[in-house]
Amino acid sequence: CETVADFEILQKAFDYAQEAHKDHLRKSGEPYFRHLYEVGKRIWGKYRDVELTAAAFLHDTVEDCDDVATGDIYNMFGDTIGFMVDAVSKCNFDFYKRDEKFKDKTARFLWAGQQDVRVCLLKLADREHNISTVKHLKPNKQIRMSFETQAVYEPLKKILSYDNPVTLQETSDKLTTFIAENKLSDL
Repeated sequence: CETVADFEILQKAFDYAQEAHKDHLRKSGEPYFRHLYEVGKRIWGKYRDVELTAAAFLHDTVEDCDDVATGDIYNMFGDTIGFMVDAVSKCNFDFYKRDEKFKDKTARFLWAGQQDVRVCLLKLADREHNISTVKHLKPNKQIRMSFETQAVYEPLKKILSYDNPVTLQETSDKLTTFIAENKLSDL
């Protein structure tokens, strides 16, 4: 980290997520926090972005921890990190601090990615780790996750140059151009 404040944000998110998931296990039997750590490590390695990495540590707390609400993340970590966590949480159709309403999760996700492309990068890193452990899921979930990955996330990785990272601004421009060229803003 470049500053002590940046380190403190990452440490706070790391510690909070570790405590929130302390009793949770993945289907593989390993501690759930391992997944959050792996996603955060992938994000940090590609982008060195403090807010995005903090969101990576926190990304499953709202949907998996009964005692953590979306507002808790906003209040403890600020609007930017709160928004990224809110955007990738499957349990909401609307946003905690936004007035926009959505009919489905795809429209919600695309809108959020246009507001902050880091939402897409976070979801890609999450999916990348999840697909690497897919063998621990039931066969029907393996098929669903594999299909979603091939149909949605692999093309998104190419659009955003995820495997060959460019700057966040260039990544954002690529997403905006793709959405405009394909008239996806009408969803």
